[in-house]
Amino acid sequence: MKKYPQEKLALRKGKKGSSGIQGPSCSFVYDTPINQSNRCLEKTIASSQEISFVNQQESRLERKINSVLQQMSKMNEDIQKMKKDIQKMKEDIQKRNEDIQLIFDLLKSSNVTLDKKIIKLSYLPIDTMEKLYEVNNNVQNNVEFANLVDHLCTLGGQNVKDCVHRMMKALMTHQVSLNITWMGQKKEKEGWSRLLLRDALINAIQKNPRTGHATEADCDVEVKKWLRNAPDRYGGRAKREQAKSST
Repeated sequence: MKKYPQEKLALRKGKKGSSGIQGPSCSFVYDTPINQSNRCLEKTIASSQEISFVNQQESRLERKINSVLQQMSKMNEDIQKMKKDIQKMKEDIQKRNEDIQLIFDLLKSSNVTLDKKIIKLSYLPIDTMEKLYEVNNNVQNNVEFANLVDHLCTLGGQNVKDCVHRMMKALMTHQVSLNITWMGQKKEKEGWSRLLLRDALINAIQKNPRTGHATEADCDVEVKKWLRNAPDRYGGRAKREQAKSST
């Protein structure tokens, strides 16, 4: 007869239970498929809860980041608007400074002070050809010439063309301008190039701080244009076109 060790004999004599074998000195539990499935389910549920928690945290963090980005974007827009406002203020200040400097330069260049009354010439604008010749003769006097130049300087102008338009309108009426050309060779018209008034006009333009660089040729070019376009002003062109269409 085969003999067993004492431990194995006790194990063989033990009682069989529903979940394993119980003996006097030890106990074993089977790992059944149901237990494995339950543990798997518990792990899955725990993992799902952890994932859900992480997703919630990520969503919350994303909302905070989006909120911060929106605030930064708004702050950037406000900064850009402030920069534009500051730039506009700088430009306005610069323009005012230029205007003030222009006034002082104009007063200085024309020998006009703040407490000196600006000369008003009663004979302007010249409204007849007889007066044109009379004024042209009078400005041969240095004082009269300087007075005319100072008066024309007060009219100002942004450029040579603007100065010519302002000063020629102040010098003569439209009717007189129709009787003047540059050389005066057509229909017994007077030539501007021969008048002393031309010199007074050029001096006044060159005294203007904005047009001090202008040459005599620059001034003459704009005067020629102004005289050439005289017949077209005040509806002259429309009247000529209407006359042509009626014939």
